[in-house]
Amino acid sequence: MLIQTVRNVSMFTPWFILAPVGKAMYSMLVVRAFRPDRLIASSHQFVGACIGHEFMHSAEKELDLAGITENEVKPSTPILMCSVPGYDASGRVDDLAAELNKPMTSIAIGEFASNITKPPMRPLRPLMS
Repeated sequence: MLIQTVRNVSMFTPWFILAPVGKAMYSMLVVRAFRPDRLIASSHQFVGACIGHEFMHSAEKELDLAGITENEVKPSTPILMCSVPGYDASGRVDDLAAELNKPMTSIAIGEFASNITKPPMRPLRPLMS
């Protein structure tokens, strides 16, 4: 009876007509509030609703860097690789270039980059003399 009454009120209608992404989002918020230990599983469901459940399965596979560089990227196109803190993929890229016998130029950017990309630090002068 109460649900039927709420459905008749137009201001509450959007709560009952949600897309799967909206339902997954609200579900994730409820899980975050009441069961934060289950947030990762709820996040997987949210990503599956947004991008597709196949994405999570393909994200778990190891990338075929040789296939990507040979078939999907032109030699003149730069590639930017990002990784999590504490993991450096440059050794893997160097090994791939040597394995395929391809020339490669590597440029380091970021917090722990080489001195080439960062200007040297100068001592600060006092603001007041």
